[in-house]
Amino acid sequence: MIYDVAIIGAGLAGLTLARQLSLEIPSASVCLIHDKTFPNPLAAHKVGESTVELGAFYLRDTLGLNDYMHETHLSKMGLRFLQTCSDGENYKELGIYHFPYHDAFQIDRGLLENDLYNFVKPTTDIFEQHRFMDFDRIDEVYHIRTLHTDGTERVIKARWLVDASGRKRCLAKKLGFKTAFPLTHSAVWFRVDGVVDLNDIYVSDDPDNVFKGAQRSNSTVHLMGKGRWVWLIPLAGNKTSIGIVFDETVIDAGELLSQEKAFAWLKEHENKLYNELVSKKYPVLDFKYFRKYSYISDEFLSLDKWAVVGEAKAFVDPLYSNGTDFIAMENTMVCNTIAAEMGGYNIYDSYVNGYNELMGYVLKGFFVTHEDSYKYFDDWYYIYVKTNIDAIFYFSTVCVIFMNKKMESYDFLMETRSIILKMLEDHDRVMNYIKSEAFQRHGKVAKRFISIEGSIEAYVNRDIVCKERDDEAVLELLRDNAYIYKKLVDYIINEGDFEFIFYPPVEEALDLESAPLEAVDWRYGDFFPPRVEAVG
Repeated sequence: MIYDVAIIGAGLAGLTLARQLSLEIPSASVCLIHDKTFPNPLAAHKVGESTVELGAFYLRDTLGLNDYMHETHLSKMGLRFLQTCSDGENYKELGIYHFPYHDAFQIDRGLLENDLYNFVKPTTDIFEQHRFMDFDRIDEVYHIRTLHTDGTERVIKARWLVDASGRKRCLAKKLGFKTAFPLTHSAVWFRVDGVVDLNDIYVSDDPDNVFKGAQRSNSTVHLMGKGRWVWLIPLAGNKTSIGIVFDETVIDAGELLSQEKAFAWLKEHENKLYNELVSKKYPVLDFKYFRKYSYISDEFLSLDKWAVVGEAKAFVDPLYSNGTDFIAMENTMVCNTIAAEMGGYNIYDSYVNGYNELMGYVLKGFFVTHEDSYKYFDDWYYIYVKTNIDAIFYFSTVCVIFMNKKMESYDFLMETRSIILKMLEDHDRVMNYIKSEAFQRHGKVAKRFISIEGSIEAYVNRDIVCKERDDEAVLELLRDNAYIYKKLVDYIINEGDFEFIFYPPVEEALDLESAPLEAVDWRYGDFFPPRVEAVG
């Protein structure tokens, strides 16, 4: 048998691609080549277990898993940032009080992958315990050699070959991809049995504390400090994931690469969290680490009918929980390209060329976001500006394209090209500025407790999906976003106080406590007047 698509790897990227192919190209014959066997152990085998808007939309909408995600995994209350000052007594906090406008989830990766396996099994041939060895391409058919754990060899034939093998990076090693290792960030992480509740650790009776009564532990929690941050992520089954992520140019990895050392480090740098873990004797279920995890391969999608997705393509950084976003975008592009090729279309001009270019833009934007950023995490005003401007950029660009289902249209992507490039240029400008000496000596002070509700970030998030998803409506939204983003960037670089523009003025008669978020019209006030010039 010659399959239409063979996928190397049955992790999240491979399983979701198999699911998407079965839904969007039901006539395609698909197989998965997996070097292990299911079920997966429920262990901390990945860096982070959190989704944000784009990746969550992919799981809910594209893959049709809305009911499953809500029933099996925990709803996420956004990203929450705390600067804990080591002892935690005078911590600062930025986040939301209510759940966000778009659903997202805290996921147990082992559980999700086991369930995805069961979802795809009826439509996909799965070769378990088969290790990828090599391949030849003969008459436009891939002859993929595998080795079973019992020592027998097998040749699997397919017209398309997709590498979803994660850090094994089978195609990169076979074809010698050019790879960059742009960041010096590393991580250690572990799960504990029990719910580590933020509300039991960091609480304040300060009258300005806007988060009293909030379900803060449902957030992906970031505890920030110079050169590092610590995550707390609640998981289904009353488990908690805890990770320490750090820049090796600031923090010596030797201080952290064992469970004992990691706990000693927490005792010194996040004492309140350490005391919570020790006093309540949470059992540690597993411990892992990965040094200098960041890499980006140049290759993505080829006219020779191969592709690389997920961590076989790139891993940038877990700070904003974007791993599933990359999988969503790459899988969608690959699925669209395979569907077009099977339908007899020329995939070079309309798919391969355009998608490779788009992924280049996306990766550049994420790299610019994280480059040299950790060393300033002891500056609360920097955290305030950076995390919000990063979120606005994300919601304004790739979220708009993906969540309005425009990623499949090459013509649409080409129309957005100049808009996205201009926003990337502005993002690069502001990222460089907030790391500059001029910004570092600004002398501005952010409030101790900062609510995102009613902020420009919340409104841009609300406006991701157009009521009418036609091309012109989505293009108009992107043009508006580019105009607004440039004004934000110019204001910050001209040393404006971010607090002044963070909460856009709305109609005075509007009662924000009772009015639905959809009723708030914020875009065309004094600071954001109607766009008159063409953007893009």
